Amino acid sequence: EEQSPGARVFAAPAGLFNTGTNLMETLLLQNCKMRDGRHAHLWQVPWGKHNPVEWRGQHYAPSSTVKNVSLVLPVVMVKDPLTWMRSMCRKPYAASFNNRGVRCPSPVEKTKTNVAWQPTEHYFYKSLIHLWSVWNRAYMDLETPRIMVRYEDLLFNPEVTLQKVCRCAGGIPATGATFRQQENSAKSGPGHGDGGSNRAKALATYSSMDVRMADYSESDVTYIQVWKHCLFHAPTSDSPAFCSKLTSVSSCSPFARRLVIFLAREYRSGRLLPAHQTPRPCPGISTSATGTSRWPSPFTIISILRCSSTTLTRAGGHL
Repeated sequence: EEQSPGARVFAAPAGLFNTGTNLMETLLLQNCKMRDGRHAHLWQVPWGKHNPVEWRGQHYAPSSTVKNVSLVLPVVMVKDPLTWMRSMCRKPYAASFNNRGVRCPSPVEKTKTNVAWQPTEHYFYKSLIHLWSVWNRAYMDLETPRIMVRYEDLLFNPEVTLQKVCRCAGGIPATGATFRQQENSAKSGPGHGDGGSNRAKALATYSSMDVRMADYSESDVTYIQVWKHCLFHAPTSDSPAFCSKLTSVSSCSPFARRLVIFLAREYRSGRLLPAHQTPRPCPGISTSATGTSRWPSPFTIISILRCSSTTLTRAGGHL
């Protein structure tokens, strides 16, 4: 999009609920200025920091002061989906979903979600991991500039992370002794429930693998892995067809689940050749006229796993 010469660009936080958008905004406010001393950021993107990026240029939050979205550099906060879903259990904001019991969000496949982005704009998602994947993928696919920032990087390495964001927006970051850390919770106001965690509590929480995996079953982890790879990492051209075949993955054996995930990754990367098209009772490895090994498509993976005697071989070794 065209900008006038010398136009000022603003960094502006965006992100799903509970991803650290308030922390990013606070650190920008305290540590990033333009050469003339003015702030180098907006407190949120003009279309609303939690709203889908598809609303960019189509919707403006009431507090928006910049209407030219080409002058806004979204700083998109992304949190680890496992810890993010647990944060959503504590404070769902405009989202409502099933299965908010004592082990929330487990089972994840039961967390059908409705998000009221606006009072009259409700979007429905098959589960919380669908919401996480679809929302973040849209920003990943954005053709205009944006910065994707992991919440964990901002938490554990705030000064370096903030410096990179600030400089990217043309600002001058605070460094060393002038950098102002945010030790208290960056959330405030009646809409944030208990106000969130301070930095010490957040560091203890997000540095623990036990806390990260707590209450998630093996089926949950598989469901998250498959749909995250399917919706967030997969090429958009074949995601719907591929995803539609994986709805029963959580009922597979542990070996089946691992194999589904492996084949999903290989299929996405282009390392799998097209499946042999001739129907067979036990689809497995076949050889084309040129002698090239052909893997079965992930679309037929469930039927493959019913064949206990099948040995799956790929170039260079065995699976």
